[in-house]
Amino acid sequence: MILIISQPKAGTYLCANLLQEFGFKFNGMHISNKHFEKYDLSNLDDSRKNPLSYQHQNDLKNTLRLLDENEIAVSHFPPKKQLCKLFCSIKKVYLTRNYEERLNSYRRWLEKTSRPNKIPKNMSEKFHTYQNQWLLEGNLFHLEFNDMIHCNVNKIDGLQKFLFSEIKYDSLKSITRAKNSPSLTKI
Repeated sequence: MILIISQPKAGTYLCANLLQEFGFKFNGMHISNKHFEKYDLSNLDDSRKNPLSYQHQNDLKNTLRLLDENEIAVSHFPPKKQLCKLFCSIKKVYLTRNYEERLNSYRRWLEKTSRPNKIPKNMSEKFHTYQNQWLLEGNLFHLEFNDMIHCNVNKIDGLQKFLFSEIKYDSLKSITRAKNSPSLTKI
């Protein structure tokens, strides 16, 4: 399995689209500390409003067992020791984006979704800095939002080498298709 750990509004679902271009399956699972949500990717409009939410049965480890080795899950996990230990053998893609860009994107998203205009804790600058401790962990590839948006082929080739030990797909075609594909937060 591949776990995307991202700062909120850093391109989480764009990255999921990219990994699908590389042959991985995304089943719409967004994992948090206490529960996970499953989004119906065949009906994005309804799913945005009413994701299926599940409490972890016993612990997070059991939730991770629901995923096949060829599947993707997405998250915004903080870099806590117990999570780092749990995820040490899982390949992780860590997504980052400039704080101001993330905040502006979140505000635009709030306007389009008519959700309460409240900035959550995981969008704070303090959390932004704290979450970057993931960069100290192993078995992790760091990808930036702008690498995807600006089609940084060298970086996307590097992601493929991290995932497969070789370049299997045309990175430019893959990121272009990923950007043009619908996703959960692209409205």
